[in-house]
Amino acid sequence: MIRLRDNEKGTLLYIMNKNYETLKEYETLLEKIFPNRPKKYVTHYGDLERLIQDNVPNVVLLDGDSPYGLITAKKIKKENKNIKIILSSSKDNVALDAYQNGIDGYLKKPFTVETIKKILETIQ
Repeated sequence: MIRLRDNEKGTLLYIMNKNYETLKEYETLLEKIFPNRPKKYVTHYGDLERLIQDNVPNVVLLDGDSPYGLITAKKIKKENKNIKIILSSSKDNVALDAYQNGIDGYLKKPFTVETIKKILETIQ
């Protein structure tokens, strides 16, 4: 069972991807795992950083195909080690970069509900 703690403002999960269509796919998948649980979907890294300052989430899912994905992940980890970060990518080398930089999980694109569940269970 996946257990994400509630926080003061209730946001459990932030999902960042520059592609709006990909965000919609993530939304569909994650709603199956966490129905009616707070989630925020953003398309700009600056928006994500501001959201985190205002409301610390449990998990951040970042696009590892973007050069800013790993940079943002490392910055978030440096500022708050308690946030779990998952990078998603279609590139195999991103997995190694993620783990070498202390990122909590990696999802190979395309992924399924079961894959997301498994990685969330692993990082808890």
